[in-house]
Amino acid sequence: MKTSEPSARSPLPQLLPQEHGGYAQLAFPLLTALVIGRPGLGSIFLALACLAAFLAHEPLLVALGRRGGRKQKLLGRPAWLAFALASTAAVGFGAAGAWLSREFIWALAVPAAFALALAPMIVLGRERTTPGELLAAWTLAAFGFPVALAAQVSLRDALVCLAVWDGAYLIATLAVRSTLAVAKGKPSAPLARGAGASAAALAAAGIALALAHEAPWAAVIAFSPLAALAVAIAFRPPDTRHLRAVGWGLVAASSATFLLLVGGLR
Repeated sequence: MKTSEPSARSPLPQLLPQEHGGYAQLAFPLLTALVIGRPGLGSIFLALACLAAFLAHEPLLVALGRRGGRKQKLLGRPAWLAFALASTAAVGFGAAGAWLSREFIWALAVPAAFALALAPMIVLGRERTTPGELLAAWTLAAFGFPVALAAQVSLRDALVCLAVWDGAYLIATLAVRSTLAVAKGKPSAPLARGAGASAAALAAAGIALALAHEAPWAAVIAFSPLAALAVAIAFRPPDTRHLRAVGWGLVAASSATFLLLVGGLR
């Protein structure tokens, strides 16, 4: 007998994070940290804790009714169970990773600070605004910082990776928001100008630091693909029919940034 009720299907796909860009925003910084370093159990456990925390987000929103009352009614119990399992895994892996990498436990304050800034946005239902999406992207990127240090990456290179991904995600978020603004008939010029100004300022800062031998040229080079594509999208927003292509384009540019960053720092 056919049914269209969500309860007749496995609830798992509906409890996975729905912001698909978030997967890439988490994965690339974590992979960068692990690939350029010498990962041991401590860094691997911290990376798994970050992944588990990411997976706990969507079930919690469903359980609290933030994805709609009907979805809460149909999936409330499995959502609470999924949240409990994911959050328990996050705490367990996080505690183990922190113990094994206790020399760098202070670095956990970086993603924690971003997460605390993001929390009010989630509580107020403003996580899908421009500031909310920026904080979400920066929080995900910040997870890579303690993982990098735990994987024996130098403090300078860990900071370089954090700066590159945070800067790239800033411009990419503004570009995507500019495209969505056009689709909704809203002003997009301020977002486009913000993306362009941010790219120019960050590139100039990177070049200045590289010339002063305070940062590697790899950071400037790696920053370029994602920043250039994002600025192009911001100033020439594509039709909404091509939003999927925009997403895949940003993933491809992120892959290029990842490869250049790894090649320059490893």
